[in-house]
Amino acid sequence: MTILYMPFAHSYLVGGELSPDDFWGSLPGWSSERGAGREEFGEHVNAVVDRFAERLGPPECDVRTDGEHLSIGRYSWRYAAWRRGRHILVVGPALDAFSYAQDEEAVVYIGEFAENAPFPDAADFLTLMSF
Repeated sequence: MTILYMPFAHSYLVGGELSPDDFWGSLPGWSSERGAGREEFGEHVNAVVDRFAERLGPPECDVRTDGEHLSIGRYSWRYAAWRRGRHILVVGPALDAFSYAQDEEAVVYIGEFAENAPFPDAADFLTLMSF
């Protein structure tokens, strides 16, 4: 299976504390917003969802987690998904594999998805987007 998994924002809050390391902000094409928190991270997700909705129409599925199944905090994650034929496009948060799942990243994910398959519950989108 071929997928596209493209991070567009990272959050370095670990246990409520800002990590001193900025792995992505120093790389070409990336920038940092020192002191940005949950609200700003969510705003980045919402902005990308809005941009895709301008082109594709409203998401076929737009759900939020209840915050109970995440190991990094008790806050809600938003997932928006569009289906096109046998493919799905998802915008939403995931755990950053390079930080051993301590940090979060917001991603655009495109992968295969059965045309008649129901969308997962909010808490199961993270598993869907795993590679």
